[in-house]
Amino acid sequence: MTSDAPGTAQGLPDDEYDAWFRAKVQRALQDPRPSIPHEEAMAHVTAAIQAIADRRKR
Repeated sequence: MTSDAPGTAQGLPDDEYDAWFRAKVQRALQDPRPSIPHEEAMAHVTAAIQAIADRRKR
């Protein structure tokens, strides 16, 4: 049986996972680099997925 607790995925107790996740979000919010538009990000992801699919066809 699996747990729905968020920390389980990272192998951390819930309070440690919460601290890790909050720190990660804070770093992202403070990142000075410009944002990437959703469409551009999705184009990159789609291209990466397609490249993997193409490699598997060989």
